[in-house]
Amino acid sequence: DITIQYKNPNECSIVKISSDFLSSKNLDFANGNISYKGIKLTITNIKEGCFKNCLGLTNTLTIPSTISHINPYTFAGCLKLNKVVINEGIDSIDDYAFADCESLDLETIILPNSLENIGKCAFKDCHKKSNITIGLPKKVKHIGNNASENVNMKAIDLTTIDHVIDIDSNPLSDLGFMANNNVRLISINSDAIHQQYLQDDNWKTCEELFRVVPKGERI
Repeated sequence: DITIQYKNPNECSIVKISSDFLSSKNLDFANGNISYKGIKLTITNIKEGCFKNCLGLTNTLTIPSTISHINPYTFAGCLKLNKVVINEGIDSIDDYAFADCESLDLETIILPNSLENIGKCAFKDCHKKSNITIGLPKKVKHIGNNASENVNMKAIDLTTIDHVIDIDSNPLSDLGFMANNNVRLISINSDAIHQQYLQDDNWKTCEELFRVVPKGERI
């Protein structure tokens, strides 16, 4: 079964979907197409929580470029999902989008260059692999609190970013992706951090974790 919401005669949002329909010949999810009652539609939105706790999502999931953002809780709790391909054109991964996907291998995820926002707890408890290095695309402007809580990372590469990142709380105590006790190195472009933070008293407790590098230098 599937529940959709028409946006116009050729486009729709997926509101709810069953595991059985995922393997239906009427659904070409990777390319953002669905045949519904004999009509071919383009999927332009997936409603909040649509696939939440869906055990029918296994192996590789391709997020189609026909949608612009991944809504909150869309794939949260998909315990058997182990690989995600996020196509270019997607600009936001919202709060808890992939939270509690315990089998998801973040090492295989390539975040699209179009990505601008990573929401709160977006990848919380995705801890299949350990000691991985996460690199963020150049356009990222905002990172939500605890975006990578309980993810086993060794380093974060922010050196592609040449603008100040908007982080939900004190950037020296709760840095979104950086709020992760396993991280041992954060490389950040000197243009991507407010200079006044470097003068903050909290910096003295964080300076061994951060590596502020000149523009253009990478890990």
